[in-house]
Amino acid sequence: MCEFCKKENHLINFDIETTSFAWGECSIDEGNTTDVTLGVFIDRGFLRLVDITDDDCIESGQKIKINFCPICGDKIKGIEND
Repeated sequence: MCEFCKKENHLINFDIETTSFAWGECSIDEGNTTDVTLGVFIDRGFLRLVDITDDDCIESGQKIKINFCPICGDKIKGIEND
């Protein structure tokens, strides 16, 4: 297993800035921006894209089922095949 299979490192990290907005007669409040850090990593048999501050729950973010590590090629043990 490599450092990515063991969830020691993220494959990709990137920051995005989010802004709240409103519909109708309300105006956009440009002062309400927040930075969110997203990460892509291997977790429990999935390649996951998630906010790294909320990455403990498997239901958070987006996920794709994988069988092998895209970096080292080792078989990934998932939830179903532990």
